[in-house]
Amino acid sequence: MLSRFVLARFLPLMLAVLGLMPVAAGADDIAATARGVVRVVTIAMVDDQVAGFGHGSGFAVAPNRIVTNAHVVELAERYPDNVVIGVVPSEGSKSYQGRVIAYDAHRDLALIEVSEAKLPTVALFTGPVTEGDQVIALGYPGNVDLATAQSAADYIRPLSPVRSQGVASGRRALTGIEVLLHTASIARGNSGGPLLDPCGRVIGVNSALTRADDGDSTFGFAIADTELMAFLRAAKQPYTAVGMPCTSIEERLREDSAADARARSPMPPPPGARPPTPPRSVARRRWPPPAPRPSGRGRMSWRSPRCCWSAAHWASARRGCSNRAVGGGPPSGPCRRAGPRSSRRWSCSCCAPPARSRCRPK
Repeated sequence: MLSRFVLARFLPLMLAVLGLMPVAAGADDIAATARGVVRVVTIAMVDDQVAGFGHGSGFAVAPNRIVTNAHVVELAERYPDNVVIGVVPSEGSKSYQGRVIAYDAHRDLALIEVSEAKLPTVALFTGPVTEGDQVIALGYPGNVDLATAQSAADYIRPLSPVRSQGVASGRRALTGIEVLLHTASIARGNSGGPLLDPCGRVIGVNSALTRADDGDSTFGFAIADTELMAFLRAAKQPYTAVGMPCTSIEERLREDSAADARARSPMPPPPGARPPTPPRSVARRRWPPPAPRPSGRGRMSWRSPRCCWSAAHWASARRGCSNRAVGGGPPSGPCRRAGPRSSRRWSCSCCAPPARSRCRPK
């Protein structure tokens, strides 16, 4: 425990206004959310002397509004004239003074307003949280501060929050309030810090933990998202809510890489697909043309014994000459041209049959 002398010496530094340099969010979803996590410090003053000191965690739901646990700011709610609330962001070099504007001891939630602050906000997840889902806790555990802090100034120096990871173990009721049971490591000082899904959305507010007596495993309790949203609605505080399932940046990058690989590789044709038809200019024409089917009652094709054509005749037809019937003369009877003029064919429906012996199919 830090002495009152040390706290009183560094109290002006805690409330000093220096300057804030924003830092761009990284590619990690959790690191981006960590920019909106803050340390909440309470300092009790009696006769200009430091009478008490405490700290917890919180997160921004608006640029100047912080959510934390009610027990973190309990003294400030009871003695607003004697307790100072300090808010230390996770980045930059400036701390802010805040005041409690909403307090719910039953839900163990409080809302702090910070003047002149523009903090990055976090989003709340409104979708389902099932057992076994990965969860991440962000905050400022007190045992880490005791091990690393050299002076009281370290408590008000902007530092990134500590990250711990676990799984959701279901929903429980704690003093009549719905809570999320999880295995992420938390300690005193994590109170008021967010419990996140892998995409960095808030699913709860860390509030308590079980004791590890005689080798028992520790579990954390986080105020459930349903209780948090009900508290914000009662305080008339708008917030950002997202209900889409979580797809982290790493998963999106893997999906994009797989899509690019599929686009570069040739796709095999589906089963039973026909090969593509070549362009009309490339398709080769057959000559002589295939034998036509009978075009009507009484009409015969040129392969019929009744209307035979010699190879010489077809050669002359290709040169555009007049057609000749077998035997050297034109077809007898009222014969007429059939089909387009360029085909140079004759209808044999009324032609006299030539000698069968001189006819041979082509």
